[in-house]
Amino acid sequence: MLAWLTTWWPRRAPIITGSVGIQYLSGEVIDSGADESQLAVYFYSPSGWVELPTFLDAKVDFASASSRGPGIYALLASVPLRLANSGWNLIAYPILGARPVTQALHSINGSYTTVYGFEVNDADDPWKVYDVAAPSYVNDLSELAFGQSYWVRATRPITLYLDPSKDNALAANALEPMMSTPSALPFTIYGVVRGDLSLKPAAGMSVVATINGEICGETETMSYQGQIVYTLNVLADIGGDTAGCGVVGRSAEIEINGKPLGSVSLRESGQVRQANMPPRLYLPLVRR
Repeated sequence: MLAWLTTWWPRRAPIITGSVGIQYLSGEVIDSGADESQLAVYFYSPSGWVELPTFLDAKVDFASASSRGPGIYALLASVPLRLANSGWNLIAYPILGARPVTQALHSINGSYTTVYGFEVNDADDPWKVYDVAAPSYVNDLSELAFGQSYWVRATRPITLYLDPSKDNALAANALEPMMSTPSALPFTIYGVVRGDLSLKPAAGMSVVATINGEICGETETMSYQGQIVYTLNVLADIGGDTAGCGVVGRSAEIEINGKPLGSVSLRESGQVRQANMPPRLYLPLVRR
């Protein structure tokens, strides 16, 4: 945030359309890690900050925009990315370096639920996820990194404003080698492993998801807050090695240490869903 301006008009005076001008120091812009081309005037509305079409005169360090009337205006530097869909949006992360997921997406806090990344070098578990409602042991996507692409599930169409970095002037020219992320998202399931007479839960047990005999996901149990838990990505059916795997409407059979514990219906691609194992069996209450 570089500059603020609060405006007001007398109650009975008519509001005349005009402009808002903000003077800035280019040296401070550079020191903040931004580029002058990333500056824009913003107006604070009940729904949040709104970017205004801005005219920049870099020769005299001056920014101006048409007024929206009385209110709070700010001169901010950011890299805007439009999330056009209420649902899944594929974005390329253009900021050099890496930032924690919540920090990178702070401008849309409350307007997204899930983020998926794909690590091509992790052949055993390439999909990484961050879900705002899931326990911490589920979230293995810790940061967004330059040159990678991510699926972001937004609750409404919204613009994501990314804070620039000091080297971001180079970033615009460095996105060409960006890794492509598959479009078929996995089905992520997680939960607590309960014990019974034939299974004593422990960390390090194998967890396998199969669909019609095809292995579609593998992981191991872990210890979390005194319980044994698991998180598992059931891969989508995209042919090849994953032919016959996850499709909406199919069910995945879950085995732990080779013991079948139950099935999970696949309801929605990309959904992060709790499924404790084995599932509870609720019988009807019969009164006599």
